[in-house]
Amino acid sequence: MPFSASPTLILRISLAIVFVWFGVHKILEPQYWVDAWLPQWLTALVERLSVGATDFIRLQGVGETLIGIGLASGLLVRWCAAAGAFLLVGVLIIYGFNEVTVRDIGLLGACLALALWPPRRPWAP
Repeated sequence: MPFSASPTLILRISLAIVFVWFGVHKILEPQYWVDAWLPQWLTALVERLSVGATDFIRLQGVGETLIGIGLASGLLVRWCAAAGAFLLVGVLIIYGFNEVTVRDIGLLGACLALALWPPRRPWAP
């Protein structure tokens, strides 16, 4: 029997690669993300809460990495996909619609598709 990948497996693995890639990069290079992507008003807000901007980015990286691991492993897929969607909505709210965030709309759609995918029935082929 030839290998047949399910649509959910393809969505899970492709999203997992994205979330793990960006999550690990945020953990290893948080200053890049602070300098290049974190708006000044958000940096000020985070620092007012006694959290450094690099620590905030590292924490986000840990969250993204965990989302990716959950999606790749198949554990808590709906919860991980919903968390990924929530994170991407936050990105869209913070940065608005532009040539970079248009990609995030596609990722958001994929996360929502996984979060809302009907459960597999054990009697279905």
